[in-house]
Amino acid sequence: MDATNNIIKCLVCDKTFVCNSSKNQHMRKFHQILGTSKGKKNNISCILCSREKQVQKVFGTYLELTNHFEEEHHIQIEEEVIKCSHVEEFNKWMLIQRKSVRYTIRRKNNRRIVYYDCNRSNNGYESKAVAKLPKAGGSIKIKGTCPSRIIANFEEDGTVTVKYIKSHIGHEEDLRCQRLTQIERQEIKNKLQTGVNKKRIVEDARQLEGNKITRLNLLTKQDINNIERNIKKKRDANDMIATAIKVTNEWNSDGKNYGFLFKQQGDEAHAYLRKDDFAVGFMNSVMEHKLKVHKDIICIDGTHNTNNRGWELTTLLVKDDRGVGFPVAFLVSNRLDEDIEPTYFMSDDDPKYYNSWVKVMKNRPRKLLCSWHVKKEIGISREDPKLRIQK
Repeated sequence: MDATNNIIKCLVCDKTFVCNSSKNQHMRKFHQILGTSKGKKNNISCILCSREKQVQKVFGTYLELTNHFEEEHHIQIEEEVIKCSHVEEFNKWMLIQRKSVRYTIRRKNNRRIVYYDCNRSNNGYESKAVAKLPKAGGSIKIKGTCPSRIIANFEEDGTVTVKYIKSHIGHEEDLRCQRLTQIERQEIKNKLQTGVNKKRIVEDARQLEGNKITRLNLLTKQDINNIERNIKKKRDANDMIATAIKVTNEWNSDGKNYGFLFKQQGDEAHAYLRKDDFAVGFMNSVMEHKLKVHKDIICIDGTHNTNNRGWELTTLLVKDDRGVGFPVAFLVSNRLDEDIEPTYFMSDDDPKYYNSWVKVMKNRPRKLLCSWHVKKEIGISREDPKLRIQK
């Protein structure tokens, strides 16, 4: 084997070395290029070199990238160390930071050190899966790494030590790259659960607080649909439990009686309901006032197939001062019927209909045969005018 094949050279200046580690150290120090080692990928790259010099310089650590920005591009990277007395304080601080820039969790380890990287950074990973259609506004990722990050160290005593690298490089503040904060999402969720329509939620979000536009001001119906979909995913699998919680903790809390009727399936029989019946009625204070003021005209409307159980929705409406229908009460129930106690029961001479009635309705009306059946049995033909019964 030729000895010249074992010579290790620098890829830039052809300087020779006795081992790869010496060569890599030389390339990092003098050429700002990290030599590759087996099994390791270097995905931290300088966005400014890619834009200005059309050269991609990669680094093994964020510290090397920071030193590169300061030495090569003369950009001072601003850092700050923050002490949080407990996790709740850290979470509140993180919510404030995420109002302007989005950070994503990159990794965490057993020592409870969590790394949050700027979501505009591109780590160079390219998925081998089927490519998706590009977004209308293009990708939010830059062609490099933003040095801004948050390193949170969760101590055993409950305190949190935060190293915050503030400086963002390679991108401007773009509202479309931000997400709604947890507090904003919760406020929208509360409005949806109380019945506020999506159009009104969007209109409320358009109102500016101060002179600066925030991500909330750009709220879309798609954002609301995403939040609504998450609500449905997290909803209690048992509808009875979820309904009972809503009636007790929301409708009838603080002295309210909005849920004027609530009967779960399986509960002991109600005065007018069976054990297997379900019924829930709702009327708030506004509805009650409307019913008292506009009581001249009352309308009842039934809606079918409003849920996967096939239960009925009955709405009580009045004609308000504008001349339009205003709902004043809602009732959801598994059936819409009542016990009927007629004096007469008419059918043919087959006993199954009468017997079924007696078994279900629990009363025995007088049985009559329908006139058509009587005529047929006694042989009176309606086609023969001579045999027609005279009125």
